[in-house]
Amino acid sequence: PARRASRSSSPAAGRLVPRPSTRLYDSRPGPKRDAGSVMTLGLPAGVPADATALAVLITVTAANSATFVTAFPAGTQRPFTSLLNTDAAAQTRTATQLVPVTPSGLTVFSNAGGHIIVDVVGYLTGASAPTSSDGLFVPLTPTRIVDTRGATRIYAGGAIVAATASVTGPNAAVVAANITATETGPAGYLAAMAALTSQPAMPVVSYDKPGQTVPDLGVVAVSTAGLQLASSTGTHAVVDITGWFTGVPLATTTDPPTNNPPPRPQPTGPVGCLQYVPTPTSDGVYRISPATYQTVVHIYTGGPKGPIVVVGDSLTAGSALQTARGLRAQGWGPICIDGTVARTIEFGSPALPDGLDAAARIRASNPIWNDPSITWVVALGTNDTGYALGNLTKSDKYVADQIKAIGTNPVVWVNVHTERAEWQYAEAQFNLSIQHSGVQVIDWYNFSIGKPWFAGDGVHLNQVGSQARADVIAISVHPI
Repeated sequence: PARRASRSSSPAAGRLVPRPSTRLYDSRPGPKRDAGSVMTLGLPAGVPADATALAVLITVTAANSATFVTAFPAGTQRPFTSLLNTDAAAQTRTATQLVPVTPSGLTVFSNAGGHIIVDVVGYLTGASAPTSSDGLFVPLTPTRIVDTRGATRIYAGGAIVAATASVTGPNAAVVAANITATETGPAGYLAAMAALTSQPAMPVVSYDKPGQTVPDLGVVAVSTAGLQLASSTGTHAVVDITGWFTGVPLATTTDPPTNNPPPRPQPTGPVGCLQYVPTPTSDGVYRISPATYQTVVHIYTGGPKGPIVVVGDSLTAGSALQTARGLRAQGWGPICIDGTVARTIEFGSPALPDGLDAAARIRASNPIWNDPSITWVVALGTNDTGYALGNLTKSDKYVADQIKAIGTNPVVWVNVHTERAEWQYAEAQFNLSIQHSGVQVIDWYNFSIGKPWFAGDGVHLNQVGSQARADVIAISVHPI
């Protein structure tokens, strides 16, 4: 159990004084900072000159390349340490830190450049501060208070409240917590604030692609209701409290937030898939084989998770019915599944449509398939390895071209695995391209390796394997 701070302990210096989030610097009205840029920022108004540190959130956005940022007391030598790291160009990342300061403020150094944003959420007192028992840190064995996985995610524009007093007791003004965004939506952020108050929400975690998992430290004021989390584009969230600062929590002043799912397009009548509209059957699953090489399956009825598209090759064709039924059981609908034998991403023909062509045809078949909220599952790559032959430049291009053909929709990709020993290197390289693209990945490789699910050719699936592939797709896809 945590050791509670003694109320008789009343130091002057080193206590945290929380403040509503205040923007100290933002380069975005002007050009990006150059590589190696150094900027010195004075103390914000209201912070005493003898404050010993600022509690800051530093964000890099539109990073020029993989980079690091550090912050240190103004007028001192730059340390050989980093406060924040990015690992690719154009990323957005946020880090929370207690940065020592001098009366001149703090200095921020950006190794590779990009836009820099600095927000202040509090400061540590100096010797001139009055003595007080508020603002003392109480460490805690990490304790989880939020985990939305397996339950309702925080939807775009939505927010949830998590009580903290059961962990901290009633005398906590600020919590220190590891806050993680996972299974993220499109580029956006996860913000935190004192629950049911008018305090501004702080973007504690920034992410730049769907399907990411990004953690960060949060130093967040709390109210008597606890902590409030909000997302700009939708994400699951995990929060582990690692300690708190003593003081009086804020009073609540606003109504509870809402967390409503975004409206999902629903059919008003039969929804065609690739312009094929079959006669309804009692099962509600419709299979059409436009040609001996192609299987199209779709379900007309809507579901709470909204429409979904699956585009794949012969493995998809062979498991299309099972996949459709599995997705329907998970709440998806309408459902469009298009599996074509020997399909590649971009080496098709009018007689053998490729993945790029499939995306265009599905979009043209009914307006509902053009909605940007529809999830697309791509199960391609097995045949493309014969064109890429392990060349990452080629496979990166194929994957990027398929994502571009789909558009801004959430994309989930089923990675590649066969039992053909001579294909393993090319498959591993292609899976790297899928991973590097930033889409959510269904790890068919690790799920199927070593399983007796493959037919004699080591590529196609037996009946058990087809059902297993359908099951892993159905349970792995979540609305974004």
